[in-house]
Amino acid sequence: MGTSRVAGKCWRKLQAREVEGLFTGRLRQLTEKLDVIGDIRGRGAMLAIELVAGSGDTTPNPALTAAVNVHCHSQGLVTLTAGTYGNVLRFLPPLAISDDLLLAILWGANSDSGLEFYAAVPRRAPSM
Repeated sequence: MGTSRVAGKCWRKLQAREVEGLFTGRLRQLTEKLDVIGDIRGRGAMLAIELVAGSGDTTPNPALTAAVNVHCHSQGLVTLTAGTYGNVLRFLPPLAISDDLLLAILWGANSDSGLEFYAAVPRRAPSM
C-alpha cells in the first residue's frame, strides 16, 4: 500500500514537470506575438500569465483578463482569474492529460496561431 502511494506521488511530480515544460515553452513563444503578456509564472502544471496594457505599459489589465477568461471558457478551456489587480490568468490542466491534447488546447485544434484565447487579445505590431 505504501509503495503505491510513493509511486503515485513520483508519477504526479514527473507529469507536472512535463506539463510545465510543454506549457511554458508555448507561452514563451506566445509572448513574442503578444505584448500584453507581462509575466509567466508558476510551478509544475499550475501556471499563470499576467496580462498588462502592452506597448511597454505594464499597468495591470483586468478588463482584458476577464475578456480572455470568458473566451477561454467559451472554447472549453478552463481558466481562473487571480491576482491583486485581477489581471492574472491561471491554468491548471489535469495531470493525466496527453501531450497531444495539451498542445491542441494550447495552440487550437485546427491552427497553429496561438492559445485558444489568442483571438481575444490584441496583437503586437510588427517591428521594422
